[in-house]
Amino acid sequence: ANLTLASSVPLGTGLALFAGSLSTFNNMRIVGFQTGATCSGGAAQSYGFSSCLFADNGTAIVLVN
Repeated sequence: ANLTLASSVPLGTGLALFAGSLSTFNNMRIVGFQTGATCSGGAAQSYGFSSCLFADNGTAIVLVN
């Protein structure tokens, strides 16, 4: 992976996204969080995860509209 976000204690969110008209994440590892990634926003927001690994998280991805 090009980037790894890791937590030794499964608390909190690894990646919180609030405004991304086109946010793309490539080749990442998000490991050991309560929530791996939270993506929020309306119809104009878009997020892409390509070749990403979500491991040992309570929840991998939460979508909030």
